[in-house]
Amino acid sequence: MKPERKFEILCEALNRIKHFNNRLLLLVHLYYLGRFLEKETESSVQRSYFVRQLTAHYRTSATRIFYIFEIPGARQIMRTKKTNVTLLRELNTQEYQGLVLRASEIFNGVENSRGNDVM
Repeated sequence: MKPERKFEILCEALNRIKHFNNRLLLLVHLYYLGRFLEKETESSVQRSYFVRQLTAHYRTSATRIFYIFEIPGARQIMRTKKTNVTLLRELNTQEYQGLVLRASEIFNGVENSRGNDVM
């Protein structure tokens, strides 16, 4: 599928999901939008083209959600209880970077090697 068509489908789905008021659907969808922007675009020019079509809110949210959940994946999003888009969007830079690092440590076995529970 061409990137333009995939982006169009992602945006159409995002518009539908916003009306359902379903926290998990929105988080998972933004994760996939972020993955598309960060991993599936062929160049920085193409990425910029797609990014300019999003609001700042959704651009930032999609990117942050993708990087926080990049290693554990969408299944981990489905296990969250209170995490929502606004919470992740309003993190300051230090908090956001700390979460990305923490997710990496947990899912790369650092927690398990210390003898601590992952969850």
